[in-house]
Amino acid sequence: MRTLKGRMTDLIATVLVLSVLAGWFLVGNTVEERMITQAKEDLISRLAILAGVVQDSGTQGLVGNVGRWSRDQGTRVTLVAMDGRVLFDSEADPGTMDNHSGRPEIREAMLSGTGIYTRYSRSLEDDRIYVARLAADPQGEGLVIRLSVSLEDVGSAVASARRRVLASLAFAGLISLLVGLFFIRQVSRPIEELTVTALRIDEDERPRFPDSGTVEVQRLARALEGMSSRLEGVMADLKREKAYLKSLLESLPVGVLVVDREKKIRYANAALGRLLRELPERADGTLYTGAVRDPDLIELIDRAFEGEERTASFVVRDRTETFLEAQSVSVRGGVLVVVHDLTERRRLEEARRTFMADAGHELQTPLTSIRAAAELLLEDRGTDPEKTRDLAEKIIMQQERMTALVDDLLLLSRLESDIAPEPG
Repeated sequence: MRTLKGRMTDLIATVLVLSVLAGWFLVGNTVEERMITQAKEDLISRLAILAGVVQDSGTQGLVGNVGRWSRDQGTRVTLVAMDGRVLFDSEADPGTMDNHSGRPEIREAMLSGTGIYTRYSRSLEDDRIYVARLAADPQGEGLVIRLSVSLEDVGSAVASARRRVLASLAFAGLISLLVGLFFIRQVSRPIEELTVTALRIDEDERPRFPDSGTVEVQRLARALEGMSSRLEGVMADLKREKAYLKSLLESLPVGVLVVDREKKIRYANAALGRLLRELPERADGTLYTGAVRDPDLIELIDRAFEGEERTASFVVRDRTETFLEAQSVSVRGGVLVVVHDLTERRRLEEARRTFMADAGHELQTPLTSIRAAAELLLEDRGTDPEKTRDLAEKIIMQQERMTALVDDLLLLSRLESDIAPEPG
């Protein structure tokens, strides 16, 4: 992605290039038109001089000196009689030349005194500018003096002028580009400093925003500084809340596992590691299928991702057996699993079952003794007082034994119901 500085540089460079090309085209055309006009004006001025020479000295005075002058000036000189005959030409033999009365510049000069025309020359085989003027010799006879220059010579001068104009425009464009780059640097440097300073926010540094640059940049710097201060306070609150929440989760007696939608572990507390025993020390960011080994727990999490919330029980065997129960629930962004340790509960249930079996056995003994004593009392019917007393004491003793067993059962029932035992 292009930077602001690069885009501004491209914009300025494009505008300058288009300006230089447009200037070169417009100025070049203007220069071409001006040089052609200047060439015509020069020919008109020269014709005025030559007309004066013809009027003073006649055609012979002109012909005697015009040859060298024509070569030096690069100008073709032609003298044409009023009937169109060519009297003299500096570039060709007049005897071989056609009658010129039909030439447009000659015809125009005869009518209005001066004729100007640009056309192709069959004798010289090039495009030329023709300027003709009506003149008279000392005897008063009229004739037409015509001068012409090649457009190729004018074109060479125009091309040279265009190159000079283009060089001047290019130099001016280069200077403008350098000045523009300087101003772009002045504008973009404060923005770059603001960017570098803003990036330091992620590095837990207190940024110091620059106060230089334009008014807009200074306002932006103050706004960013205020936002940075507020963000710093929010981040501090979030860190405190995160630390508090983590301390709460770490202090829970149950294991907590959070898995995101990418099936990576986002959080696992220490209690979960102690319960599962095989969970890596740093499981955050790893796939739960690689960190969790128990197939029942993996299936539980898989079902939770499918939207089925359920409970599963499984056993972790190491030196001892640990009975665990896991509950899963779908939450926003993933799955939450809570693992409970049921080992102590299972031990208590086993102890209760053992106690109930022992208590049943213990109740059979006093009941049998009471029944036997009661049957003997029925058979004796009070004939032996000593024997009767012994049997009665035995019944009372077994009754007290049964009462103690019943009290123990009631105490156990109260403990399971979280009811405190009555004193005494």
